[in-house]
Amino acid sequence: MHGDLQEASLAFLPRGAVVLAPLSGFGDLPFRRIARASGMQYAFAPMVDASALAIGSKRTQRIAERGEEEDWFGVQIVGADPERIARSAEWLTSLRPDVMDLNMGCPAPKVRRKGQGCAMLEHPELVGRCVRAMTQATDVPVTVKARLTPEGAAAPIIEVVQAAADSGASAATVHARTPRQRYGGPVQLDVLAEIVRASPIPVIGNGGVYSRWHYEQMMCDVRPYAVMVAGGVIGNPWLFRSLTGESPWPDGLPEKPVADAPPTLEELVGAIRSQVAETVAFYGQESGYPRTRKLIIRYLKGRGFPSTARVAASHVSSQADLDELAKILLACRPPLPRF
Repeated sequence: MHGDLQEASLAFLPRGAVVLAPLSGFGDLPFRRIARASGMQYAFAPMVDASALAIGSKRTQRIAERGEEEDWFGVQIVGADPERIARSAEWLTSLRPDVMDLNMGCPAPKVRRKGQGCAMLEHPELVGRCVRAMTQATDVPVTVKARLTPEGAAAPIIEVVQAAADSGASAATVHARTPRQRYGGPVQLDVLAEIVRASPIPVIGNGGVYSRWHYEQMMCDVRPYAVMVAGGVIGNPWLFRSLTGESPWPDGLPEKPVADAPPTLEELVGAIRSQVAETVAFYGQESGYPRTRKLIIRYLKGRGFPSTARVAASHVSSQADLDELAKILLACRPPLPRF
């Protein structure tokens, strides 16, 4: 990072903060409420499509809904048309977000085919025009979120971040994986560190944070302004709890990754019950129960539960089904640690 940024602070986000990423398919208001109960303070709503917002899609507007209890709230736009992005930014401003982000990292083929998401990394000039459209349409701080390009080099991302900064972006989040990796596999922290050092604006590090150990590794090796978590918190809201307080390793990070302590059986069942209750209250029974199934399965993943529990989770369609799942889980051994 440029020397004058080493001590710089963003007005909308404290240094060292842990931020929930815009999680498409997961990070809705019910999800965020459960995460906040486990210590989350900073969260983005799921990514919203600029074209859909520009035509007033009620479904898309609901994705970006903000809870009255959310003290800090971020929104993210995906799109590549400056005019539509500007109209979307104007509407999103009505939600009083603390920050508004432009997605330049989504690797989904349906997004890339439109020239959006990580496809924008090939066009720094377009990035600049889109960021400028946002900064002119809103008084909310504007940021960008990118990922590494296919070759995994720092230079292309530094160029794009510079273009965004020149057009008024306040910060950049960089996911240290390539489009081919999507959301799994090793993260290239050395490349991310190079980007942090060269960036004209603060960089938030993203990718591969599944435990306190991974968080400490990123903070030590990369020295980002803050850290964004994504997949590591799906079905594991206790990750936020583990990332608070003093380091458990004051004398240095262990050489090998260390898993966080797992939740108790009662905590896990309680979180699942609360997640289902919030989701059904938000979407209604007909839509709410089906929406919870994939998330319940993520709560169980890697925790050592039998296949009968996963089968029961995949069929939750009522309160009676949820009660039966809880009965199965409470008869099991305590959850295992996981990454």
